[in-house]
Amino acid sequence: MIYFAHSTMVMYEKTITSNSTMTLNEFRASNEDVVERVFKEGLSIMNYELSYNQMQKAIQVYLTSKYNPSIFLSYKSHGNFISKG
Repeated sequence: MIYFAHSTMVMYEKTITSNSTMTLNEFRASNEDVVERVFKEGLSIMNYELSYNQMQKAIQVYLTSKYNPSIFLSYKSHGNFISKG
């Protein structure tokens, strides 16, 4: 579901406010509407309620893939991005 949430955020990228120094909580505060849409789409499309922790991890993946793609690709190629920090 983390990948679903990340993919959904990528679809809404034009409406997301972010920068490379933003914390996860700052991202959530600046993009409350997007975060809420991701939660709603998880329920309507997948019939699954995302947890707070899953959303935090999805935001982490989104920010890393956008601002540090080489780190994202390195972890992804080893299959363990989500377990890192």
